[in-house]
Amino acid sequence: MPGPLPGWYDEWVVIERERFRQLRLQALERLCGQLTAAGRFGQAIETGRAAVSSEPLRENAHSVLIGPIWRRGTRAKRSGSTRPAGRYCAAIWASNPRSSHRPRFPPP
Repeated sequence: MPGPLPGWYDEWVVIERERFRQLRLQALERLCGQLTAAGRFGQAIETGRAAVSSEPLRENAHSVLIGPIWRRGTRAKRSGSTRPAGRYCAAIWASNPRSSHRPRFPPP
């Protein structure tokens, strides 16, 4: 997504474009967390993916995206089906139990 005033490269425009980009990323990450907390996992995953696609190297964007993927997989497991994402996340956390790799959203 292009920032404000695409094609302009004045110093103040570059600074404001970066500020806008950071605000957008923070808003997407926060919304992803709120949607996950509300149990709206599909929308949370879409929002998290938008944050990751905007800034693929941003660790926090990946962290907030893992939460709803894991929670949706956990809920599906209880209903009798399994999702590869839930199994994948559980395997990662089991193999590396560092606190930074634990889910931010504990299972319900």
